[in-house]
Amino acid sequence: MRSTIFQAVALAIGAQQALAVDPLVHLDYAGYHGTALSNGVSQWLGIRYAAPPVGKLRFAAPQDPPSNQGTVEADRHGPICLGTPSSGAVASPPTNTNQEDCLFLDVYAPSHASKSSKLPVYFFIQGGGFNTNSNSNYNGSGLVLASDKNIVVVNFNYRVGPYGFLAGQEILKGGSVNNGLKDQRKALHWVQKYIECFGGDPRKVTLAGDSAGAASVNLQLTAYGGRDDGLFAGSAAESQSFAAVRLVNESQYQYDNLVIRTNCVSAKDTLDCLRSLSAAELQSHNLNTPFPGAQNAPLYM
Repeated sequence: MRSTIFQAVALAIGAQQALAVDPLVHLDYAGYHGTALSNGVSQWLGIRYAAPPVGKLRFAAPQDPPSNQGTVEADRHGPICLGTPSSGAVASPPTNTNQEDCLFLDVYAPSHASKSSKLPVYFFIQGGGFNTNSNSNYNGSGLVLASDKNIVVVNFNYRVGPYGFLAGQEILKGGSVNNGLKDQRKALHWVQKYIECFGGDPRKVTLAGDSAGAASVNLQLTAYGGRDDGLFAGSAAESQSFAAVRLVNESQYQYDNLVIRTNCVSAKDTLDCLRSLSAAELQSHNLNTPFPGAQNAPLYM
């Protein structure tokens, strides 16, 4: 009798393992090979959720990731988005860990989860004053464990500073404004399309964030007149901030100042000139400047 019970338990465990999400997840544009940790949580790091926002896609809305990337070892975080210091100082140049090509996300899920698990999803937007990615490598394992392994956590990078929020008439005409927020929305669309592959339920997404991430939650709730695109079911905003929101014409000075500092002012197409600069060149002129009529640069734009 005891042997029969042990056999039944072994079969049940084997069935659960067979149904669990494989560390190698096949998306329709690439395969990502994650890591099953000893704590019962699996993680997939550095998943590309949008095309590299470089060249002609600098200052443009996020696009779909390129296809046929093969299989990627998802064992390291993607690069952090280039930012602007919270002072009048010039930004740091790109490094191996800070790059313009930075639209990557991480997924943390219980190792026993399967495509039929339909677990709630915690989608976390980091802060940083829209100037930096302040918590880019947040480890979601703790939240998964705190939920008794009953949720999936998604953390991601989005464009900040001029890469995500430069505004001006030239940007409106030849690019896109509020691209940092559009990156967030692109990642939400990614979740809707792919999170089931990791055991999550796209109908149970909680949009969460802290500081500028909490401000982002508020902005996403009210975006497009509060239109419901079915991207999330609930929200959790921590340490919300409510900064002044300026119109494009009120932000034109930022674009004009950057054009002057980069010697693009005499170019026939100033936006094309800005796009032709390397990330290192642009970073060497990336700094907060005072609002018109003010004497000191703000901490955050």
